[in-house]
Amino acid sequence: MSRLDLAFKAVVLIALPVAAFGVGGWGLTKLSGRGDSKPSSEIACPEALQPLGQRLGYDAGAAGRYWDRVNTDVERKFLQFDLLFPFLYAGALAASLWMAWTLLGRPCSAAWVLVPVGIAALGDWTENLVQLAQLRRHGAGEPLQAGWMQLASTATSLKLFFTAHAMILLLGMLIAVFLRSGRVE
Repeated sequence: MSRLDLAFKAVVLIALPVAAFGVGGWGLTKLSGRGDSKPSSEIACPEALQPLGQRLGYDAGAAGRYWDRVNTDVERKFLQFDLLFPFLYAGALAASLWMAWTLLGRPCSAAWVLVPVGIAALGDWTENLVQLAQLRRHGAGEPLQAGWMQLASTATSLKLFFTAHAMILLLGMLIAVFLRSGRVE
């Protein structure tokens, strides 16, 4: 296989999960109406409006403050749609990792390549399910449960870490493919 063919495959293998994240995130925002939703009040701390699923760590207080400032019906719809998102991004990332692993000649067990994607998807589902349950409590005027919100926060951090890990693994595997191709020719 020529280096040009490898370069094309590498671009496709990187573009697949990047496109899944981009298009999927855009679709979630549009379908849920999150992009159209405006905060209920102006606040001095703009990071308080950063969605919980994009934060490295939050607690029940931070979640309550966030949900006090957004349209909770839109947020609920977003979280429900977001339960489907891991199928898209994890599927695209797993497919790219699998193809890169195959290009490398399958040098290790497939589990080492695919488990990080599985952990990220499980973290995403856990995060969304717990947030949905706690958002219902918030909407009913009940206090958020600190332990459950800590679980959601940990799941969010795991999702972000293992998604980044899988992307770095993909890049590393593609670099290894190029380095090996240079030795063969």
